[in-house]
Amino acid sequence: MTAGQSQSQTRKIARKPPGRVLWFERLFYVSAALSVMRFAINWPDHMSVVLFLAVYALLVLQLFLIWLTARRRKNWARWVLLAFFIISATASLIYDGMTGGTKWEMQSTATVVIRFVQLLLEDVGLILIFTGRSTRRWFMPAGPQPTGWPR
Repeated sequence: MTAGQSQSQTRKIARKPPGRVLWFERLFYVSAALSVMRFAINWPDHMSVVLFLAVYALLVLQLFLIWLTARRRKNWARWVLLAFFIISATASLIYDGMTGGTKWEMQSTATVVIRFVQLLLEDVGLILIFTGRSTRRWFMPAGPQPTGWPR
C-alpha cells in the first residue's frame, strides 16, 4: 500500500479479476448468447412446456456458474463448467447431424457453425481460466493459508 492509498482502495484493487478471468467471462457469456440463438433457430414445433423450462433452467444455471466463477472466485464452479463442457462436447460429437435424437434429419448449416463457434469459445475460455499464475492466485482462498497437509 502506498502513502496515497487508503486501505479500502487497496481492497478494491485486489478484488478486480485478472485479465484471463475477464476474458473467460466474456467468452462464456457470448457462448451462452449463441446457445439461445441456436435454440431459437431449431425451435421444435412440438416443444412441451417441461422441455422449455428445462432448457431455460440449464441456461440460468450456466449463467450463474459463470458469475460465481468470475466474480465470486468459486473454484468448484469452474470445475462444474468444465464437466458441463466435456459432456456437451461429447454429446455434440455423438449427435451432430441429428435433431433431437428421434429425427434423423440434417441440422442446418447455421446451427452447426454456431455450435462449432460455441464450443471453440468455451474451450478457449476454459483454457484461460485453468492456466496462468494470476488465475491460480484468483481462486486461492483469502487469509492465512493453513500449514501442513493437504497443500
